[in-house]
Amino acid sequence: MFTPGTRVEIRGSPDRGDPHTCYLNSMVLEDGTTLARYGQVTQGEPLGRPERPARLPSGVPNLAGDWAAEQNVLTDPRGKSGAFLPLSTARELEPGEVPEGARPFPASRGTPESLVEGPLEDLALDAFPDPVTPTEL
Repeated sequence: MFTPGTRVEIRGSPDRGDPHTCYLNSMVLEDGTTLARYGQVTQGEPLGRPERPARLPSGVPNLAGDWAAEQNVLTDPRGKSGAFLPLSTARELEPGEVPEGARPFPASRGTPESLVEGPLEDLALDAFPDPVTPTEL
């Protein structure tokens, strides 16, 4: 994907256990293209919706097109805190904001679930050896 010497800006949150890795939030390429952690690619003007008739000439509903469900993301683009909401809603909020009626995503920092001591032991994962980190490869 990249040729030697290509400049890439990495935006991320430090790994809690490994000083040489991070949780990737986004990458910015030399041409300004942004690759976000949820797979969104931002470059130039967003494309508009193509015009298409609601029905085919036969009268049958026109089901052609992109039918992907809207993606849910955390309101904090860094992935540290906030509520898990549809992308269009999350874009309208401040980073990490939890709107009225929503609750913080259980795994986000500062929630009761994230502050449990020894969550891995509670899941009986202590029977497995420590995972290999990228710095050990």
